[in-house]
Amino acid sequence: MAGKDFDSLTEWNVAFDGKQIGKIKTKPGNSSYDSQVDLQDILGPKNKIPKVGKLTSEFATWSDYQVQRPLVTLFKGHASDPDKWRPAPLPNELISKARIEFKNKYTNVSKCKDEDSTFTPWKYKDEDIKVYKRYMANSNWKLIALHLTDNKCDGPPEEAYNQSWYAVSPSGEVTFLDSGLALVDAGDYDRDGKSEVIFQVSRYNRGGYILFYDKFKQREENIFGYH
Repeated sequence: MAGKDFDSLTEWNVAFDGKQIGKIKTKPGNSSYDSQVDLQDILGPKNKIPKVGKLTSEFATWSDYQVQRPLVTLFKGHASDPDKWRPAPLPNELISKARIEFKNKYTNVSKCKDEDSTFTPWKYKDEDIKVYKRYMANSNWKLIALHLTDNKCDGPPEEAYNQSWYAVSPSGEVTFLDSGLALVDAGDYDRDGKSEVIFQVSRYNRGGYILFYDKFKQREENIFGYH
């Protein structure tokens, strides 16, 4: 934790897509809220901070602001992605299996005509379950993100409208990981020769990160509330 191990000036390697893309130096920040515990303040000019891509709402969590995508920082060592995770088309058979798991989990879903109308039960169809993203690794593991769209109800969306992520083993077994996630990166962060996968938590009044490892059987998470 930053408050215990990184209580002075620290240099970090910044990683993305299995490569080191820069360095930053930080000092401990002030932790006024739960969402700020263990945050570090970045030192130096802002235009020297490594960035990837343009401002986007994908990683804005439950705010309305566009932000830069989060990047993984490493205290020691260099980035690598031995499993070579990448976006990839996947067979329709696997998409269908993931949709079955989605329907088994989300059996009661509501829909509204507009923000002023009441919640009504929705018997959604397979074609209503949209594929948001799909990835494949050299180890033949795969990731699929599914969600329902066109949510017009007032208030926080039901879980089925958030990104639900599924891991698919080389043998084709589909496992639900979690919902309300945005994929950040993959890399060998513990230097065991295998890639871990890290997601940002993006839910109503919830933020943080979840790291999956050991063939998606294990996870480490840091989740907080904004108020």
